[in-house]
Amino acid sequence: MFAGLALTVIAVAIGAAVGLLAGVDLAAVRLEYLLGPLLVGMGTVVMVRRWLARRTSSEAQWLGEFQLAAAVLVATSTLVLASEAAITLGSPSAAGVAAAMGLGLVYAGSWLGRVPVIGMTKFAVLAIYAASAVTAGATIVMALPPSAFWVVSSLIPAWQARKYSKLDELDPAMRFTRVATQIYIAILICALGLPVLLLLR
Repeated sequence: MFAGLALTVIAVAIGAAVGLLAGVDLAAVRLEYLLGPLLVGMGTVVMVRRWLARRTSSEAQWLGEFQLAAAVLVATSTLVLASEAAITLGSPSAAGVAAAMGLGLVYAGSWLGRVPVIGMTKFAVLAIYAASAVTAGATIVMALPPSAFWVVSSLIPAWQARKYSKLDELDPAMRFTRVATQIYIAILICALGLPVLLLLR
């Protein structure tokens, strides 16, 4: 529950940071508009948590996990874009779409990576690869700050997770998947947060 709420706050913060870096008039920014996406996201986390608590083990099959991962991807991307729109009061930017897709893929991969099945870990690693490619590509075309390129650092533990998954060693594969996810999120927060702090000082 608390992890889901924390990830919701991070998604809103990422979207808000992208919006603030878009060159909007800071005097016209209404930060209270972020309460909408934040409350919707938190409400969704609470409802999903309650639904998962009632779900039977027979429902937790591969198809169901992939459907939930897809829902996590869509919900996260929507949350980031809605938060950006709350700041800019405009349509999504290329930076917003890149950040939304990257964070959504990592969250979806994190969802799959928590399932104690070696095949899920392999798909989680692929999601991290895709997220890193999207974010790094966005920095190359100058949509995101250049420092966001360093999310590729998450590929090192992701590669380790892939190696262990090929050896059918589940515990280290899951551990390295978690580390890769944490590195990606931490670098993206720093890459977007520090320019915002410099902008607001």
